Amino acid sequence: MWAQTPDLPREELTGTLEGGWMGIGGEHTGWVLRTDADPATPIEVDVSCCKTPAAELDGRRATIIGRWADRQYVERGSVRIFVADRVSPAAP
Repeated sequence: MWAQTPDLPREELTGTLEGGWMGIGGEHTGWVLRTDADPATPIEVDVSCCKTPAAELDGRRATIIGRWADRQYVERGSVRIFVADRVSPAAP
């Protein structure tokens, strides 16, 4: 179940995009972004809008435009996730 607030403004995050992540009981989007501002704290991202560009940028720097949402998982509870509207290569 997603709890997304449509009136929240879109934000832009830039960092290294990583696929292949897993959570307890499969409760994970499978993707994280290690932002330039805080690479030690990965942000779980939902890139279902743009799987092909995300796959092409796996392990590389990317810019994601989207909104924050709370995902309610059975095992993990409420998790803050960044839901992408667009994924593109980060500017050099």
